[in-house]
Amino acid sequence: CADIPDEAKKSDCMDAAKYQRKVEQTEFIVGCSLGGAFLGVIMGFIFAVLVPGVYLFYSYTLGQNDAVTADVVNKIGTDLVNTAESMFRVGEHSWISLDVVFPEQVVDYYILGMRDLVIEYESQEGIQEAVFFSDVDISGGADRDGGMGDPPYDNSDLSSDPHPGLVSLRVESKGDWVLIDVNP
Repeated sequence: CADIPDEAKKSDCMDAAKYQRKVEQTEFIVGCSLGGAFLGVIMGFIFAVLVPGVYLFYSYTLGQNDAVTADVVNKIGTDLVNTAESMFRVGEHSWISLDVVFPEQVVDYYILGMRDLVIEYESQEGIQEAVFFSDVDISGGADRDGGMGDPPYDNSDLSSDPHPGLVSLRVESKGDWVLIDVNP
């Protein structure tokens, strides 16, 4: 525009240059706003898929943890009852030591009515009880009802301090019943 000698044409040229700059700025602004809107849609879609996906995965993982705990508790209970029945059949004074690793979720283990081994554990739904039925009379070494006599007890604890982790138990036939107690 500076090379044009006529002032009217020069003014028209300057207006055309200003117009061109405005068009370019408008295209840039529209392009940026469309890019921002596109980015917003992408981010919204990612969050709409990602957040529920993470929640579902977390819930599934917790459910799997409960299933694993239940499986371990079932194996422990079945093994203890089967061992007690085996020692009963072998005869009086026969015994075996078992090292049992209770899962972290286990809160208590005891015997009710000399026939039911109960293992309590925590799950997402609260405290669960796994009950294992014995064909022979079984008793723990501590009276659950607070009595002071010697075993067998109708309701007994396998340990005076039930806890998760490693517990060494002695399963011993006493003739007409089986003692399940913490190894001395």
